[in-house]
Amino acid sequence: MLKINNRTPLDVKLVPYTNHNSDNFATIVAKGTFNFKNDTTEMLFAEKQIPLVQSDQYFGEVEDSSIKYESDLAARKVATDIVLIGHAISKGGEPCESLDVTLAVNRAHKTVRVFGNRYWERPWGTWKSSAPEKFVQMPLRYENAFGGGLVQTCTDEPLKIYGANPVGKGFLLTDDAQNVQLPNLENPRFLTQKPGDQPTPAGFGFIGKSWLPRLNYAGTYDNTWEEQQMPLLPLDFDERYYNGAHPDFIVPLLSGGETISVSNVSEQGLISFNLPTGSVQINLSIKGKVNSYRALLDTVVIEPDEQSVSLTWRVTAPCYRNFLYIKEVDIMWTNK
Repeated sequence: MLKINNRTPLDVKLVPYTNHNSDNFATIVAKGTFNFKNDTTEMLFAEKQIPLVQSDQYFGEVEDSSIKYESDLAARKVATDIVLIGHAISKGGEPCESLDVTLAVNRAHKTVRVFGNRYWERPWGTWKSSAPEKFVQMPLRYENAFGGGLVQTCTDEPLKIYGANPVGKGFLLTDDAQNVQLPNLENPRFLTQKPGDQPTPAGFGFIGKSWLPRLNYAGTYDNTWEEQQMPLLPLDFDERYYNGAHPDFIVPLLSGGETISVSNVSEQGLISFNLPTGSVQINLSIKGKVNSYRALLDTVVIEPDEQSVSLTWRVTAPCYRNFLYIKEVDIMWTNK
């Protein structure tokens, strides 16, 4: 009988995985939740640990909202996902028309300009944006970034959506932009200038599995796949598909200790902390042979509203048709 010895506060799961070449792997996933305080860079294990997410969780209905938490049970990740879930918040709670949210992790740096609600208007024959409405908080969700589309149940006409973000706002379905809402979240270097502009959606959250450009890594599911490969993944499946962060924040694998700073997601203005330097060590026993692994830190989910960060470590170990022969898994936390 398989025995899992979890000697850590982390939530742990063991998942079988078979790739497109019929190679077998055992994926061990470990997740820890840490609290940070605004007046210190130290991070401590949270009293309440958030369990591993086993299926995607959305902000609203699946069909018309973005992913809040993506499943933690990916087979492997070739890079680290950095995700920010929260709100843009004006400093001191004073209403404002716009502000910049900046997230920085080592060399990775990104700014999103957040506007109050705006609409296209044409008072003198030329399209322009209305003045932004003042706000104190604005959700940092793709519903507020550029995108959108027409949801229809009939098949007489092709579906018209913006493939990079079908749940957003600002994507025009007709030539008439009157009173169409502009996105609240924008890249300050590529602001929407006129109706018909189609900027890359700005945000810090998980990208939908069926959204572009992520969908390009999913592979080809055609008749040849059905006849020769199914139920395995397509031969052209690319493991980059497993990384779900915004492309700007899929970064080379982190190792711990990195400094993270976020501006304008709390009334204090700036949050800064260091990721813990500890690591997850895993011993895997198959048919009496023990292999030792250091798990890779491949997911960082920052939630300023909760003053917490969730970190996910992963080991994808080859087991060559021996998954059922795994006898014991030891999971340990080391502070180095």
